[in-house]
Amino acid sequence: MRNILVVGLTVGSLYVVAHAQARLGTLADEAAIKKSREGTVAAWNKHDAKAFAATMAADADHANINGRFHGSAEIEKSFADNFAGVNKTATLRDDSIDVRFLTSDVAVLTTEEIVTGRTDGVVAKSIATSVYVKRSGNWVRVVSRSIRMP
Repeated sequence: MRNILVVGLTVGSLYVVAHAQARLGTLADEAAIKKSREGTVAAWNKHDAKAFAATMAADADHANINGRFHGSAEIEKSFADNFAGVNKTATLRDDSIDVRFLTSDVAVLTTEEIVTGRTDGVVAKSIATSVYVKRSGNWVRVVSRSIRMP
């Protein structure tokens, strides 16, 4: 009986250590990334292309149905065009959001997005994936991809 107890305690201790080591990002890191996403959605819903571009790193890379854009200036222009067109009255919301840490300073954020209120009447659903990197203690979005769903 004593051997079973010792084995059980050993296995339990190893599980706790392994589980603690598997957690690469902290709850504060996850909250910071989610707060960044909230800022992205808020900028999008204000149709503020400059504020939207500012939610990404200056050297960020973004791709969506309209093309691929690199750097703040290209990203801002693409969204200015977007907000002047079919999305000028649209609203973005997230149906789900998931943060997965690849390392302690790299994370992937995946969201299911829905855009309503477009001028063409289409309800656009997408899966958006963003890569965040911790630079100088702050989480910044460096890559973003949005895939339109049927």
